[in-house]
Amino acid sequence: MGTPLSFIVLSWISAWAASAFSGSITHGDDAVGCAVDLEELNDYSAAVESVGASMNVSKTFTSMSCFTFCETASFKTGNKGGRICTFIPPPCPAPGLKFPVVAEGRAPRLYLNRQERVMKTLFPYMCRDARLHLPVEVGGFGYVGRGLRIARSLRQRLAKAVSRGANPVLGAALCTSKAFREEGLYPRLLVPAPKMPGEFYSLQKMTASPFLERPGSGTSVPLKSLVAHRARITQAMWTNMNKKMKRVRDSGRPERTKGKALFRSCKGLKPMRALTVRFGHHSLVRHAQRCREMEVEVFPDVALMIRGRTTNS
Repeated sequence: MGTPLSFIVLSWISAWAASAFSGSITHGDDAVGCAVDLEELNDYSAAVESVGASMNVSKTFTSMSCFTFCETASFKTGNKGGRICTFIPPPCPAPGLKFPVVAEGRAPRLYLNRQERVMKTLFPYMCRDARLHLPVEVGGFGYVGRGLRIARSLRQRLAKAVSRGANPVLGAALCTSKAFREEGLYPRLLVPAPKMPGEFYSLQKMTASPFLERPGSGTSVPLKSLVAHRARITQAMWTNMNKKMKRVRDSGRPERTKGKALFRSCKGLKPMRALTVRFGHHSLVRHAQRCREMEVEVFPDVALMIRGRTTNS
């Protein structure tokens, strides 16, 4: 363990060894197996020993009614044990936290509200930020345990934007991630970033011009594939120019460009019946999904270079 390559290889070995059980699931170095008898556990131990390792008994948790997996705890419920109840504990803020972070959306509503109170206590100015109660999918912080608790006027404009259908500008912003953030096969605390971000984003604007959409006269491609292709071209040019890079800590904050794109999409629109507080955030999540999954038309030669392209034939 320690290097990225060793983590990937050991994750493969863990998934292979877990196949000794009647039922198993793996995620990186976390694994859960359901054994019918003790022989399956012995087969798992033998598979681990066959590659020169050994099963860590002190860190192995066995039970007849519950299991832990990826920071979650699951318990059998009912007399027959056919149902499973999963508990997802809310994350604790890191010591010295300087900026608010997104919510753990998998947590129950009760703990989601507690996370919100913690963020408001640590960062009082977030009480006035509408992004606090917007879903993560549209650039918000995801504290929607009590619904879409934003101003009614903003909910009216967002309802108008949702009613107009998929927006390619908003979809491109939602598909775009920070520079070099998609590199790697697992989350990392330290991520690469351009040392001169101004020059990088100037290069990004310059490289985007040859890939502009051509409505009605081109080939249909998924918008997210077009955005990913643009990002690969820009990052490859930046690397070939031998520009300097740096390591930065991933703060866990939502990207401001996504929230700004959402607000721009509803700017100047006439208000209509507002999104409800209770279910309005679900409408925004579906709207973001439609925007990301829409297709645009580009030149045929550009479409040939894009991975995962679709044709209009």
